[in-house]
Amino acid sequence: MSGTATAAGQLCRRLAATTAAGLLASSYGLAIGWATVANWQLQLPHETLRLAATQRSWLISMMYVGVAVGSPVGGWLGGRLGSKGALFASAPATLASGVVIFFASSYEMLMAGRLLIGLGSGMSNAVYMMYISGTSRPAERGLFSMLSEVGIVGGTVLAVAAGELVDWRWLAVLCAVLATAPPAALLALLPSDPVWLLARHRDAEAQRAADLLGLRLSEMAAGAAPQHDAPWRETLHQLGKRRNVAPLALVLALFFFRAFSGYYTILAYSLEFFRDVGLALDPSLTALLFGGVTVAATAVTSVLIDRLGRRPLLLASAASTALCYLGLVLVYQVPALAALPALPVLLLLAAGFLFYVGLGCVPHCLVGELFPEPVRFLGGSLVPVAYCVFSIVALLLFPPTVAALGPSGMFLCHVACMVVAFVLVMVALPETRGLPLTAIETLFDPCAKPQQDKLKHIKQVESGSH
Repeated sequence: MSGTATAAGQLCRRLAATTAAGLLASSYGLAIGWATVANWQLQLPHETLRLAATQRSWLISMMYVGVAVGSPVGGWLGGRLGSKGALFASAPATLASGVVIFFASSYEMLMAGRLLIGLGSGMSNAVYMMYISGTSRPAERGLFSMLSEVGIVGGTVLAVAAGELVDWRWLAVLCAVLATAPPAALLALLPSDPVWLLARHRDAEAQRAADLLGLRLSEMAAGAAPQHDAPWRETLHQLGKRRNVAPLALVLALFFFRAFSGYYTILAYSLEFFRDVGLALDPSLTALLFGGVTVAATAVTSVLIDRLGRRPLLLASAASTALCYLGLVLVYQVPALAALPALPVLLLLAAGFLFYVGLGCVPHCLVGELFPEPVRFLGGSLVPVAYCVFSIVALLLFPPTVAALGPSGMFLCHVACMVVAFVLVMVALPETRGLPLTAIETLFDPCAKPQQDKLKHIKQVESGSH
């Protein structure tokens, strides 16, 4: 009975670690949901702080500037304080954003608040997958990664739904408190990431953390760890090695295709298609509809990712999303299909669901799996920055692309993007389902000899604690 109770307690701690990290990272989704509500409310006639269209556009974009700044800071703190310490450090900026926006009396104060929420969410998003991958077992790592994603995408839906009940000021406070107070209190009760502790030669602490979480250090520990508090120039030097740069390049490529997948085109075109079929939905209801599809897709992914693997989900997602886009191309080109009013709506919803089942979720899981210890936090900090750049470029290219090629040409471009993503996954991405982190590191360095000394030391630490 005691063994069963201990195992149950360890599982609860691992779930709590995933929950705390996911809720702190949900500031990103909550910030997007807040922007959806504020973009609508700040143009209403009775609003005292009304904003012009250009100002509202910059209000949305300013968060990405904060993310671009916060992500490297989060990665730097993660290397020195661990992922748990970096997650704690992200909370003050997120909480301050709610206070600044609540008392905002000018456009400049609103921009400052958005910069702060971007800073906080950038810091947390740079390290949250590192904490989850370092506090979960290989067989459950995919599931736990997706459970955290449910919280993030659910944050967007929650913020939009709450915007129907409160104004943008109180919504900013609500989002800031939800993304900081409960997860920070939970995180305070949990141990640090054992992988980071062992890499810093804090063996006794690493073993205690592993025991509390029910983990085996021989499965979790990464080899070739940098020296304690190694400077970032040494980390950059490590980045030049093939075994480190290959997984980083692969993850960045997946996030590039994620940004140019057409998902945000779906969101941009949704109102037009709904109006075409006679459904006059307001922006908030449309966001809730697509947000609900996203949450459902993320939940499905959490069930399948450790059963089918990462590669099958990514391949199926790219192929099926491309087929939906081809259907939308045909809707514009074939008059008989254009006469079916429900078809484009169904294709849009299907494309959004199928995109998120693979390309929308799985790359986040790979962030916590593929990066070796020497570039673990550097890679985690580069991904949000790169994704922000990719997203901004994709949004800027959207209007001229539609103007030059028309809607069918635009969707055809997204078909080509999905085909290239399919080929990339098929050729370059190894399967990581169920593999310990030590085994994943060797996938990109097949000529490397097993680091027997490192593993022998880890086993000595494990045996010495019993």
